[in-house]
Amino acid sequence: MSVNRVRNASRLWIAAALLAASTLRPGAAEAQSDEFGVYGSATIGEALMPALIEAYAENTGIAAIRGPGPYRGAATYRLERGDQVTILHLRRRGSDSAFSGLASRSAQIGMSSIPADARERRFVRDAVGVDLLETSSEHVLALDGLAIISHPNNPVPPLTFEQIAQIFSGEIRDWSELGLPARKFAVHARDRISGDQAAFEAQILRPTNRILRRFAVRHGSSADLVAAVAADPGAIGFAPFAFLKDVRAAAIAMPCGKIAAPTPFAVKAEEYPLQRRLFLYTRGWPENPEAAGLLDFALSDAAQPVIDRTGFVDQSLLRQGAADFSDHLIFAMQSAGSRAEIDATKRFAQVTRDRVRLSSTFRFRTGGERLDAKAVADAGRLARWLEQPANAAVEILLIGFSDSVGGYNNNLRLSQARADAIRRAVLVQVGPDFDPNRVKTEAFATVAPVACNEIESGRASNRRVEAWVNR
Repeated sequence: MSVNRVRNASRLWIAAALLAASTLRPGAAEAQSDEFGVYGSATIGEALMPALIEAYAENTGIAAIRGPGPYRGAATYRLERGDQVTILHLRRRGSDSAFSGLASRSAQIGMSSIPADARERRFVRDAVGVDLLETSSEHVLALDGLAIISHPNNPVPPLTFEQIAQIFSGEIRDWSELGLPARKFAVHARDRISGDQAAFEAQILRPTNRILRRFAVRHGSSADLVAAVAADPGAIGFAPFAFLKDVRAAAIAMPCGKIAAPTPFAVKAEEYPLQRRLFLYTRGWPENPEAAGLLDFALSDAAQPVIDRTGFVDQSLLRQGAADFSDHLIFAMQSAGSRAEIDATKRFAQVTRDRVRLSSTFRFRTGGERLDAKAVADAGRLARWLEQPANAAVEILLIGFSDSVGGYNNNLRLSQARADAIRRAVLVQVGPDFDPNRVKTEAFATVAPVACNEIESGRASNRRVEAWVNR
């Protein structure tokens, strides 16, 4: 492991401890071995994890020789470091297998395209004594968005979740019901064990007790689904951003009137309603040295170009100017109710006018001030970015926001506390020569919502801290 990566990892652990995000709770003792498993999601395991394994090997000067696994969708890597040989078993049988692999100790790294739910957390905790929500066990590898896709020549308007659910359940059967030329829908979906299918059903169908229409065409891979939609003017389907090619992706119309475009910035800022996190889960930091090295590399800045090349949304920082948020500011003014909110929205527009926003947007485990695992990691990412020589003159403004629950003054205090928490998380991960005055905070409570406060998922999105920098 390089000196810089050791330094960055150390800062992350220090920040996690100081912020009480969590500390390692080891499970039963496990001896180091010369083999380990990486089990779970096909979305991650099909292209992204092999690319990361190969990049890790190249980055650390070891040989990675890929061989077949015991079944389709499996592979075995022989990692050669001098005379030391480690066998890596890559198995991609779906996100569920990540948790069974961790619980049985057959895997040291689990890949999941959906967050561990209460049942899976309890299953692993009962088996090995580790809570998967601990910062040492839950790691956000990359981001992805599920886009609603159609033929590239089909001018699909922004779609509401209700319309999408009606289309995929069969209640809406013709494009003419969306104001387009008459043509029957040809609905395409993934196979039943797919994490993509599970995520789509959880976000679109299940909340309204709908099921996928019986005559939907099922596909074993996203690539096959996208190819089928691209070839049929009547087709509609969904696919991760990683697989979008030769199709049109529809914007999402939220219940409160806000329109969310399927863009990389929106996914990185976690403001696109069909976005998701891709996770690696572990039982604390892996015991096997090569497993630990692979995990460290996969979460590092050096891995972000690899993630991007495989078509997923990496976590490197994007900039977006205030001019690109004109629609957002208009919506903010329309959403402002009280005099205090109207005045604060005007001030927010003034404060951000000569700044650009970074894509890192910090969120919290609950309605309080406790950072989630991604926020802790993002604080380290932002600290490293600020310390780059090219950014020596950059000053950053961390702006806290809240949802609309409760009174304005209480929300103002809470949003300020969140901004201050992120400031502490950043400053604890910079070097001793860094000027802390370069990091300032503001709070705007309920103004400028990025999602609808009428639903819990929208309120969770609005409980955030944004990062704005001078140009």
